[in-house]
Amino acid sequence: MSREFLGRPPFFVRQSLVATIDMPELPEVETVVRQLRPQLVGRRLRGIRPYTPGVIRCQAFPKAHLVGATMLDVRRRGKFIRCDLMTGPHRRRRTCDRLTLLVHLGMTGQLTVLDAPSARGRHDHLDLLLNGRDLVRFRDARRFGGWWLLPSQVADSRAPLADLGPEPLEVSRKDFRRLLAGHRQQIKALLLNQRRLAGMGNIYCDESLFAAAIHPQMQSCDIAAPAANGLWRHIRRILRAAVRRRGSTIATFCRPDGGPGEYQDRFKVYGMAGRPCVRCGTTLRRLLVAGRGTTLCPTCQGRP
Repeated sequence: MSREFLGRPPFFVRQSLVATIDMPELPEVETVVRQLRPQLVGRRLRGIRPYTPGVIRCQAFPKAHLVGATMLDVRRRGKFIRCDLMTGPHRRRRTCDRLTLLVHLGMTGQLTVLDAPSARGRHDHLDLLLNGRDLVRFRDARRFGGWWLLPSQVADSRAPLADLGPEPLEVSRKDFRRLLAGHRQQIKALLLNQRRLAGMGNIYCDESLFAAAIHPQMQSCDIAAPAANGLWRHIRRILRAAVRRRGSTIATFCRPDGGPGEYQDRFKVYGMAGRPCVRCGTTLRRLLVAGRGTTLCPTCQGRP
């Protein structure tokens, strides 16, 4: 890749979205990845066609480099979908380059594989063109989502991926305890911070803190080791269960196959303020914590 495409803005954005967007979260993004991977890996691209200015947040190589590229892998990092590609041979480029497409779904983003071009709706912002007539269409009503086009050799060292903390399902119990002990911050704010832990959002924070009987306003450094261990276990259990049930559909989340998530039927507290606690019967309350609406049980999750 030539040096001119490895510089600073306008090719690279300095600020990242990783700490501002909350839905879809890890289970929803993982669901999208698992459905897209078998449909995309091994496919060749005919190019990318953006329709809305700004939908491509960072373009660090010409869009023409995608023509003829082969999709090697589709995976998740935090709340981002990462597509790794290999370019084909070109008369002006004797070597094959590795390219990376990053997709953030924002709050309402959806990816759908279409077997033929169709009329675009007002919220359809980009098409990724596959061999044959197939394409991946990006739809986003709120327009918080976006795409990044990066050379693979710098994708992990530049925003937005460089800003992400460890994965909740991969961080060790010891490292998780160290993370909590090292910050004097409300525990929910810490869990929502994508630079501390990548993938958590409002839904699974509320559910995990309730399961661990921890008040969301408790200072993370004040959480004792046994409680921190319990929170680590519950985060992993809840996220894995949500992935198995293909995420949660509150309003707009839709899988690539058109179906909704199913984990919302298992919620214990999220969005249930005013209802009785499933453990003790106390009426669930709604607070504003870390700028987010938060539901908790005032008895099971006593104030710190």
